[in-house]
Amino acid sequence: MAKYKVTEHILGYDDKPMAEGDSFVSYRSIFNLALNSFQQEEKPTAEEKTNAFALTLKIFSADEVELSAEERVLIEKRVEKNYNYPLFIGRTKEFLKDK
Repeated sequence: MAKYKVTEHILGYDDKPMAEGDSFVSYRSIFNLALNSFQQEEKPTAEEKTNAFALTLKIFSADEVELSAEERVLIEKRVEKNYNYPLFIGRTKEFLKDK
């Protein structure tokens, strides 16, 4: 498993850290929202909710966390499902690529 610094700031198209209000947007904040948001038409199972919860706890447990290939796939899928912003999807894929 590779380690990922989830507190790293997401870069905009200009390669500068993206800001939201007074703070910068981190991968942790994007992943948290993506993992814990389900569309109204989605019917997640108890297992899917539990997996999202456990992964969110892991992401908040340290600034740098080890993520398995399965966890990275889950994060990518949830970001793609919950964000209609190509920058977040592209940066997530770049960030989570195999190290």
